Amino acid sequence: MIYDRLLPILESAANSKEAVDVHELNSALTMDFVSAYLYGLQNASNLLQDVLFRKHLLHNYQCRKPFEFYYQEVPGLVTLSQAIGLPIIPQWCRDATQVMDEWNMDLCDKAEKSLASDNPRIEPTVYKQMKLSMAKQMTLGKDDPKGNAQKLKQQKIDIACETYDQLTAGHETSAVGLTYLYWELSKHPEIQDELRKELRTLSVKIGRTPVMEFVKQLPGAKEIDALPLLHAVIMETLRLHAPIPGIQPRVTPAPSSTLAGYANIPPNIRVSAQAYSLHRNPEVFPEPEAWQPRRWLKEYNTPEMEEMRRWFWAFGSGGRMCVGSNFAIQEMKLVTAAIYSNFKSTIVDDDGIEAIDAYTVKPTSDRLILEFERETEWTKSGQYTGITELELTSDGIAQVQNTGRVLVGPGKLIDPSRVAHVYVSPRQRAQATFDLLFSGSSSLSSTSDRVSTTDRLAEWAYGEYEGMVTSQIRALRKEHGLDSERPWDIWRDGCEGGESAQEVTDRLDDLIKEIRTFQANHMHGEPGPADIVLVAHGHLLRAFVKRWLGYPMEFPLSLMLEPGGIGVLSYQHHNVNEPALFAGMAFPSAS
Repeated sequence: MIYDRLLPILESAANSKEAVDVHELNSALTMDFVSAYLYGLQNASNLLQDVLFRKHLLHNYQCRKPFEFYYQEVPGLVTLSQAIGLPIIPQWCRDATQVMDEWNMDLCDKAEKSLASDNPRIEPTVYKQMKLSMAKQMTLGKDDPKGNAQKLKQQKIDIACETYDQLTAGHETSAVGLTYLYWELSKHPEIQDELRKELRTLSVKIGRTPVMEFVKQLPGAKEIDALPLLHAVIMETLRLHAPIPGIQPRVTPAPSSTLAGYANIPPNIRVSAQAYSLHRNPEVFPEPEAWQPRRWLKEYNTPEMEEMRRWFWAFGSGGRMCVGSNFAIQEMKLVTAAIYSNFKSTIVDDDGIEAIDAYTVKPTSDRLILEFERETEWTKSGQYTGITELELTSDGIAQVQNTGRVLVGPGKLIDPSRVAHVYVSPRQRAQATFDLLFSGSSSLSSTSDRVSTTDRLAEWAYGEYEGMVTSQIRALRKEHGLDSERPWDIWRDGCEGGESAQEVTDRLDDLIKEIRTFQANHMHGEPGPADIVLVAHGHLLRAFVKRWLGYPMEFPLSLMLEPGGIGVLSYQHHNVNEPALFAGMAFPSAS
């Protein structure tokens, strides 16, 4: 859903600078998500990619909206008006309802045929559980085929009604929530930037690049759920823009009840509360009309936070709380993480973004037009990139792929059969480089025991200089009263708040010692693979060359290293104590 449907749409829009109606896109996305959960991914809708059917289905769905009041509040009047030939529900609305009913029944039929499957792409998770639960409550007569057939028919209708309720409620509310979330983030680029930094801490980068075509992994649900700013952004959006701000009616029980300070309320009295009012209590939510995600970043167990959670009513509460609340929150978090890991959004047209006055809201204009722009890779502009997780550029990907094609393989410079071990930096761009470089080798993958990730190859920690270019760093150091006699040089001066040259030296020397201890036993053609491959970064690998040759970091050895480039270090005279740099080499024979 994320890699094959959503991200390609936004990527295409970003590349072409084409604006996107995100409200329509969200309606398609959430319908696909919820229907996949109910009926199985293979059986579900694909409104993201099938644009014509999307417009047809959403049009019919919206046709019914103005008349929901009558079905919910005065169903008897609806029936009576039809009986006397003066229906209050117009024919075109009834036609739209039939379209939706038939479509939902078709999804149920597909799910029914998939009940035996446990394939995650096919298994109709909710439909199957619902049918099992209903089957336990249904008793079939031993010699009553007609009665049994009627019971099974009614069961099918009951399941279809229940799944339809979940499908429509689940898709519409999440779509509205996501629309207002994008709108708020687009108005607050500084929070977009903060969120993007937080998303870069995920162990698995959500991104669609040629690298990810091999992987298509997503972070675990718990890891996404634990991101504090992402959670705060979701909660604050649902507070200020609750998709269902309307009244939630209840009937008081017998013999009497007490509510909100009112005692002895008689039975059968209709009472209600609404999220719109609860979420705007200034004593609980100061400046309630302002979108302030940071209000949710306070300590979890403080009285202030407990009170905010008590008044938060986007999903209701108690026995009739929304059954899909956890699914909706996780869906919104995953989608937001996927989009803002890869794109920046700006507003093109938000006229009519004000919510309609209804039980379930949406923008008055039924649209929100945004433009998406891919994040620019820092390496293109010479920015120092240490801990920040960035994708390889398209040029970098092409260079690595070409290197792998020409220099990696049997009989080539890097022959997997001769490789004893591959050490890879933990940064995602290094992991991606490894995947591309060895994509044609089945024996060397990230799961191989000959491949390990090590912090010793992480790029230089730039500290306060992260994201800066050299001129900015030198200007900053002058502000700090440094470098009055000579300009900053990372090899000598290190980085404020980051690593010194000595700290980088220490971790590289530890790795070099490990490599030489192993290779000392392979100096004279002993059997077995002996080559070591390092996959890391520009500054770090140049530092490694200096330490391999025994030079201090500040030694003026000018080296260049391009993305996908390969350098070779070895030993003179087959002696582990005479490390050397191959200044020129012949390619190995294929024998």
